[in-house]
Amino acid sequence: MSRKKKWARELALSLVMVMVIGSVALAGVKAIRFMTEETDPKSVAFFSDLVAQFEKKYPGVKVFPEYVGVEDITLKFFSMVRAGIAPDLFYTGSDNTYKAYEMGALLPVDDLIEGFGDIPQNFLDVVTYDGHIYAVPIQSGGNFIWFRKDWFAQKGLTAPRTWGDMLKAAEALTDKAKGVYGIGLVGLSTWHNQSNFIQRMWNAGGYFFDEQNRVALSTKYRKEALKTLAYEEALSKFAPPGFVGHGYMEGRMGFVQEKTAMTMTSGRIPADILRTNPKLDEPGIVGMVATPIPDEGGRHVMWDGADMWAINADTKYPDVAKSFIKEFMSGDIYIRFLLSVPYHLWPTRAPYGTDPRFIDDPLMVKHPDWVKLLKDTMKTRIDFSMEHPGVFNPRFGEILGGRAMGDAINAFFAGTLSAEEVLDETAEAWQDITGGELAPTD
Repeated sequence: MSRKKKWARELALSLVMVMVIGSVALAGVKAIRFMTEETDPKSVAFFSDLVAQFEKKYPGVKVFPEYVGVEDITLKFFSMVRAGIAPDLFYTGSDNTYKAYEMGALLPVDDLIEGFGDIPQNFLDVVTYDGHIYAVPIQSGGNFIWFRKDWFAQKGLTAPRTWGDMLKAAEALTDKAKGVYGIGLVGLSTWHNQSNFIQRMWNAGGYFFDEQNRVALSTKYRKEALKTLAYEEALSKFAPPGFVGHGYMEGRMGFVQEKTAMTMTSGRIPADILRTNPKLDEPGIVGMVATPIPDEGGRHVMWDGADMWAINADTKYPDVAKSFIKEFMSGDIYIRFLLSVPYHLWPTRAPYGTDPRFIDDPLMVKHPDWVKLLKDTMKTRIDFSMEHPGVFNPRFGEILGGRAMGDAINAFFAGTLSAEEVLDETAEAWQDITGGELAPTD
């Protein structure tokens, strides 16, 4: 099915849901819709139970969930906003909130944030516009290297800490005769092939914009960008055939299905393992490390854009939407949500990071080294909207959503663009989006 037909179908289904909710509202019921990208089976089960519990606690209220894949939710949300059928409550990232704010689609949530009182300021800075907070940070993730610790041990390899370690391990663990490859890569033009490149570029010491928000990947930081692309090209020699068409799910499942020895992705790997290949959950089989830096040194930083709850400015029932968020982010309910995808859904409400109900759950106790890494890397995490401390980039969501860099990287892996062309074409497209200029070459 073409992308255009897919979105026509999705919008039609959403319109049907709007009509259903409208008929419910006419019956004297306060009805709200929420949209989320958390489609893991345990997360869906959690939301089903939460909705039932919430409706029981608040008679006269109906809640309708809508589940959308992570690669599709941004386009669908903004299409719905423009069509006037956006949900009352939606699960989003900081990459979408500023554009939604500019469109007048968000309700301030300062009262909710004040009521919680325990969400760190760095999560709030990226969703604070003109003195008001427009989204509630839910959970913090991050990108890591997941690797087969047992396979590494068999080859006398240690956990990869540098790009050289990665390349050495990728080559040593590739066995094409057995259909096993050293590294799983996301080659398809998606949010994730862009975020992976951003992560590696940061590790190399580069930036994508300068402190004045001028496009800098093709000028001031061209050397670091070319170095990163050369590294990605070297890794690709040990990736599965057809990786150019692999997206977020294929990158994860190749590792979980024991077809790749390493992959760089989010903390969803443990949930994938528990669901599809639980033998890998035994200690000593799978390892997790922070993303490596070049052998000659680099920056120990990590991409981490928190997911958020945001409320539609046009909702008829803001009180119901706010009550739903309060219920979701409190007590045992919040704990259960975090544990629905363990090691990926890390709490933004600080006290829950040490809450025994969370940290001492059997799912978390089994891998203390993973938990330690999650805690230790919290201080190294940054959001793309603030790659430079205190400098907010309002256009970064549109930049990632436009997929210009994702398309260029995909073409690079396919052999139809050179590294230099990737940078120049991406920079040109970003200039069109930002209306800005290129940073000077230092």
